[in-house]
Amino acid sequence: MEKEVSLWRVIALDGEFSGPRVDKNYMVVLGAAVFNCYANAETGKLSLVCVEKCHWAMQPPLGMVMDEQTKREFWDKPENQKNLAGWASEACSPGVAMTDFAAWLRDTLSGNQACYLVVDSVQDVMWINHYLQFHGNSMPLHLFNGYTGMPFISDDIYRGFLKSLNLWGLDAAIAKKTGIQNPASGNHDAEDDAYEIGCRFAQVAFEFLKPSPPPLLIHPEDLPELTQKSVRFNPVQGLVPKGMEMFDVAYFRGEKE
Repeated sequence: MEKEVSLWRVIALDGEFSGPRVDKNYMVVLGAAVFNCYANAETGKLSLVCVEKCHWAMQPPLGMVMDEQTKREFWDKPENQKNLAGWASEACSPGVAMTDFAAWLRDTLSGNQACYLVVDSVQDVMWINHYLQFHGNSMPLHLFNGYTGMPFISDDIYRGFLKSLNLWGLDAAIAKKTGIQNPASGNHDAEDDAYEIGCRFAQVAFEFLKPSPPPLLIHPEDLPELTQKSVRFNPVQGLVPKGMEMFDVAYFRGEKE
């Protein structure tokens, strides 16, 4: 029977907003998708499994409004109005939502596993950090759980890898290579967009990995010089993307269970 070895986890986040300004506008919804990457212990073949999709819909904080230009150019579109109405029907206060999100993220990062935290734009990082601190009474993403480092910006990595500004035009070729299929394009459903963001990051990571020969497993207990908070721990030697193994960027090692 084939043995699948868990390598690392991707946590992709996506926010939808009422406008560009944190002092006047608000976050409508925050979506997340979690992926586990596995390798076949005999062949080294990689596989990616989405293990969770979820979202947090939020009410506007007091005094925060919908930006008129954003509404006209984005939210007034029929497909976006449908999403907006659905989120409004289940929205809770930002404090409740972000407290729950912070607890969820802490749990999702737990365990003895490397995690890559991924968003698609710097704007999302700004908003999520603001909401975590102001409404969730938590540290921002780059200091979450005592970790220092910014999330990966998946779209920039993807564009650089494809040498193209077009995020969708070359999907077919890389999807065929990696076996990871994306949605046709973002539909501004926060969960689906988070799924797409995670897929894009994994597509590039899989291209970097191409493991051969089969992986050599390294267990934390065999490396006593590494501390619990080490962010340079490589769970499988030779299966960390080349050039990423020493990054202090969105590379979490979870707490030992």
